[in-house]
Amino acid sequence: MKKCDIIIVVWNQLDFTRSCIQHIAENTRYPYRLIAVDNGSDSGTRDYLEDLKSKKEIDMVLLRNDKNLGFVKAANQGLRVSEAPYVCILNNDTLPGTGWLTGLVEFAEKYPDSGLLNPLCEGHEKRNLTVNEYARKLSYENRDKYMEMNQCQGFCMLIKREVIQKIGYLDEGFGIGGFDDTDYSLRAHMEGYKCICVYSSYVYHWEHISFNKLGDRKRIQAEVEKRYFKKWPRHKRLALIFSVSNKRHDREIANFLKSALFLAREWCWVNLMIFGDRDTKNRIESIRDKILPLHQNLKFNYLNPKFKILEITARILERSFGRKKRKKYDAVICDKTQLLPFLRFLCSFQNCNSLSMDFSEFSEERLKKLIKPFHKDSLKENGLAKCDIILPVCDEFEFIKKCIESIIENTNTPYRLIIINNGKDPETKRFLDGLSKNKGVETKIIHNNHNTGWVKALNQGIELSGAPYICFQNSDTIVTRGWLKKMINILRLRENFGMINPTWGRRPGDISIENYNSILEKNNNAGFVETDWCRGFCIVIKRAVIEKIGKVDESYGLGYLDDVDYSIRAIEAGFSCVRALDTYVYHEGNVTANKVLGKRWDELHERNKLICRKKWGDPLKIIIVLNRKLCKKIDISGRTNDILSRIEDIVFYLARRQHHIDIWSPRNFNDRFRHTNVELKIRPFLLKLSVFIDLYMNKRKRQEKRYHAVFNYDHNRNDYNEFIKETVDRMKEKTKEAIGIEA
Repeated sequence: MKKCDIIIVVWNQLDFTRSCIQHIAENTRYPYRLIAVDNGSDSGTRDYLEDLKSKKEIDMVLLRNDKNLGFVKAANQGLRVSEAPYVCILNNDTLPGTGWLTGLVEFAEKYPDSGLLNPLCEGHEKRNLTVNEYARKLSYENRDKYMEMNQCQGFCMLIKREVIQKIGYLDEGFGIGGFDDTDYSLRAHMEGYKCICVYSSYVYHWEHISFNKLGDRKRIQAEVEKRYFKKWPRHKRLALIFSVSNKRHDREIANFLKSALFLAREWCWVNLMIFGDRDTKNRIESIRDKILPLHQNLKFNYLNPKFKILEITARILERSFGRKKRKKYDAVICDKTQLLPFLRFLCSFQNCNSLSMDFSEFSEERLKKLIKPFHKDSLKENGLAKCDIILPVCDEFEFIKKCIESIIENTNTPYRLIIINNGKDPETKRFLDGLSKNKGVETKIIHNNHNTGWVKALNQGIELSGAPYICFQNSDTIVTRGWLKKMINILRLRENFGMINPTWGRRPGDISIENYNSILEKNNNAGFVETDWCRGFCIVIKRAVIEKIGKVDESYGLGYLDDVDYSIRAIEAGFSCVRALDTYVYHEGNVTANKVLGKRWDELHERNKLICRKKWGDPLKIIIVLNRKLCKKIDISGRTNDILSRIEDIVFYLARRQHHIDIWSPRNFNDRFRHTNVELKIRPFLLKLSVFIDLYMNKRKRQEKRYHAVFNYDHNRNDYNEFIKETVDRMKEKTKEAIGIEA
């Protein structure tokens, strides 16, 4: 028979430890070995463990630490010693009941996709039974009964050896403990394993005995919780609204339940609002029993259809303003399209999505899109996708040191530093060489014999890179918590997103860099906005962009406007540039350029400006007028309205080509034109007069600030978009001809 290693981490608590080990010895019939890790205990506990080992009454390995290393490191010490097919990490404040381990291992062997398993952990006291009496009762009544969970709790977690071989040990970054079990469960989930609670196994858990002796348990838990959510995205909360009637086929109910289970298995908390008659619950549960297991993340609410609107309103508003407002929904999904306008209104209070779904068939692809980037494929990318950060440097040691230290401290996604040293400063060279010897920071450092300039240094880095993402980074920047991961997650949202900037600029008042980043995170639920070009101080780029358009144009020499050129080439190739509104990176600006070039900076600036203008032409300022008659034909609630789609098409075509667009309209369009080069001017009254005044004042402006064209949008002409494109492109070509140099 296979064997199981039981790992117990002990830090004092002699009475609890002795009681736990006695229960193991009395109630474990499955072959096992005890691996006890003494985590700096006092003499009484230490002597007890030594005496237990010397008696040889149980097969035991004793590991000793001089001080408390924290639960996670100690547990990993035990995992490294273990070689058994099954490993159980067991807290010393537990009381294993009769047959506890046999129940867990038998279930693990019966279900190959189970990877981590928990027993039940409470209930005997309420029934006035002993631990063993209740364990026998559960074993008899609950054979083969179980519940799927999104995570296994670490008080008693059985782990298959194959899981450890695939995902490794616990993450020691969680220190003393807490959320290490959640992290481990998620990593197992990413490899296709399920977390299971086995109802026929019982281990009583006192809870937090050692934690309470450490001091402020809530503070400790809050710190590890922050680390967890720096590493992984927050899990979505969803509401599914479903109506059951006599006309509703069992197939539709089954697809609804499959959808709910799929979302729950992808680490979403799913609240089901089911409306129907008295028999609805029996009907739902009879279908569920045939096709689906219980799942911890599914909550069933059976509601009266007579009060449907009232129930929905109360439950959504409760999470907007009531006692559950900390648990706001990320999306509300309804099976009835006629409820959508009403749901959109309710969901606007907590800024969540609302959509309808047809349950006549089960659509896994649509569900994946709904929860992206929380789906396991995206989570796996979060854990494995790498970014090469290309950092050209040229002396200015203090700025370089601050920049690199901020990257090391605040980057929570896999990365490699590719540093191109164009300078001669010995202090910088020593710092970089020391960095390359630090095994905690993966680096590739190139020392050039002379200053090759910013552009050639970037291309040197591109030649060395093979990662799916590349970041161009200035050395006079300071990055903030989660900067790189947040930008990569935005790039993943849409296939055409190719390049992204963080937010930059001077901070108001005395707000620190990190605090300003936190403010942006809280106040920018939209996450991103499309822009005309990405600024070169910090750009994250998809590998697909570089494969399609190649390296940076070296005709820009030491640098400046090479980023504009590269962005335009990416846009011409079908990609979009975006800016992360919830991510802040501080940029000092032109530190190296001012030192290296001095007065020559102005000459380089003018030279490169002429090269870029000759190559791409000048951007234009354009007005597009949407008159009242046209706006009456636009249904702004319709997501696929033909007229609005045509207007969007031409606006984004022009904005992506660096033109500045003012849209004059008597109505708002719900943020449909989100682009840094587009401004929607709402004039509900006297639209024509407003346009006339603006055009009159336009004549008084300087030449470079005047409008170049005004289009009164004609929705009756099917070719009007092509007319605007051809007109503007022709005007832009003329700006190239006016520049008297050869690019």
